[in-house]
Amino acid sequence: MKKILLVVVGLIFLNNLVMAQNAMTDQETRPEAPTVSQKNIVTVNHIDLYPNPVSEYLNVKIDNSTLENVEFEIYNIIGNSLDIRVEKAGDDAFKIDIKDYFPGYYLLVVKDPLKRFNKSFKFQKN
Repeated sequence: MKKILLVVVGLIFLNNLVMAQNAMTDQETRPEAPTVSQKNIVTVNHIDLYPNPVSEYLNVKIDNSTLENVEFEIYNIIGNSLDIRVEKAGDDAFKIDIKDYFPGYYLLVVKDPLKRFNKSFKFQKN
């Protein structure tokens, strides 16, 4: 039994030694990956909702927009589509009237069928 245990421990040691040598060889031959800084990342169609939780009006701001025909849909927590009133509040800024909604969680879908853009956001009504 002792001999079998010594053989198993020896095999495990050799296996770890070979794996460590392979890892060092991979690191030596692998080129270094380029680094990406936060300054280089530009988010297209960055959407902000505020305030959240909301009581009367939900503001939607789209930064770096490539969208041409923005549409909005609102769903309640059980998936029912709700009537929506949207006001344009500036370039790529919108104001959605939700003061008549009941308190709870809702889902806002921002979409542009022409650009095949579709993104959803959760918000809370007080």
